[in-house]
Amino acid sequence: MTKHIDNESTKIEYLAYHESLTGLPNRRSLEDKVNQFLKTHKTPCNFALLFLDINKFKYVNDTHGYTIGDELLKSIATRLREKISSNEFIASLGGDKFVIALMEPSSEEFVAAYAKELLLLISKIFSVDDYQFRINASIGISFYTKETQDYNTLLRYADIALYYAKEQGRNNFRFFEIEMLDKINAKSQLEHDLHVALENNEFILYYQPLLCLKTNTCTGVEVLLRWKKKDGSVIRPEKFVDVSVESGLIGPMTQWILRTACHQLKCWRDSGLHLQHIAVNITAPYLIDAKFVDFIKQVLHEENLSGDSLELEITENILIEDIENTQLVINSLKQLGVKVTIDDFGTGYSSFNYLKRFYFDRIKIDQSFVSDIFRSQSDLAIVKAIIAVGKSLEVKLLAEGIETADQQQILTDLGCDEIQGYYYCRPNSVDIITAFLRRVELK
Repeated sequence: MTKHIDNESTKIEYLAYHESLTGLPNRRSLEDKVNQFLKTHKTPCNFALLFLDINKFKYVNDTHGYTIGDELLKSIATRLREKISSNEFIASLGGDKFVIALMEPSSEEFVAAYAKELLLLISKIFSVDDYQFRINASIGISFYTKETQDYNTLLRYADIALYYAKEQGRNNFRFFEIEMLDKINAKSQLEHDLHVALENNEFILYYQPLLCLKTNTCTGVEVLLRWKKKDGSVIRPEKFVDVSVESGLIGPMTQWILRTACHQLKCWRDSGLHLQHIAVNITAPYLIDAKFVDFIKQVLHEENLSGDSLELEITENILIEDIENTQLVINSLKQLGVKVTIDDFGTGYSSFNYLKRFYFDRIKIDQSFVSDIFRSQSDLAIVKAIIAVGKSLEVKLLAEGIETADQQQILTDLGCDEIQGYYYCRPNSVDIITAFLRRVELK
């Protein structure tokens, strides 16, 4: 009886200090280990905390299921555990997050070399059942200093450094720098302000017309989000869209944009304007949301619009994020009649390959090629090639960023279908664009 109790007690003790999936020490173990070390080294000492996160691990779970994902995590944990020596300590914080504590590393250069070895270790192929995985990681590193003499601060600073490692392309490492705190605090404040802006209806939509070069008529408008702050200043989305994605606000923001845009198209049509469609930019996280297509269907129904009244613009980086799910969503949208455009075409690495796999309705030629079309033979050649491919695939072509009559003329001569840009009309508020659209239709 006593032996049974002792075994149960040992098991409970083990579970309290180890992560159940990988068997590695858990967060509690890590905290105790770090605090014990710091307690016995009251004077400044050499100590580093490496926060390692597997990049895009959610994709593994989404495409292969959690059973395969769990087995892969076990393999990662085993590989990391085998590297750990007596003066090092590894812990799992759950999921795809691991922390390695280096007691008395010889130098900062040693820690950098150690981090590189970890990244190389993770990048080697993992075999799970019949699958092979090539993955990579990012690492944030904090050191024991006057400002980081406790476990919580060390872990927080390593986590902040990890954020910057991911921001700079992933599969690398960053040391924590005190300047990072200011940026993180600013980001946190911006996230708070965005929540308030959404609650207080501070977002507005600007619109930019699209011109058909053959008929010289306006076929549709693109929606452009703006944030009009209480002080009257207008903020463009590139200043806040990344934070809205990271904070999860992109979902409700995109829903508001779609509802407002579709309602405005309905109002224009009811007033006698003949617009074929309205175009809305969609970001990756919301595009592959399980309820996205149903929401589109609901909005079209509410405004009594046909599917081809709405055009969704996506960029190449969205396709890279999750090709399989993106393809499923695009196919579902096509069944509704919704048109899909690939935006900023030509700026990615596999543009033409995507045209083989996805059936786009329109290609937008990036303005970086259009702006130098007279000065750069390579840009002119690229534009010609894109138009030629688009024509062979029977896909409409739209060039953005048109600022001069000469640019418009050469694109007309090359066979481009549509343009948008400052030369034709700048993005503006609904009232100004409505007046512009009426003048165009009266011509």
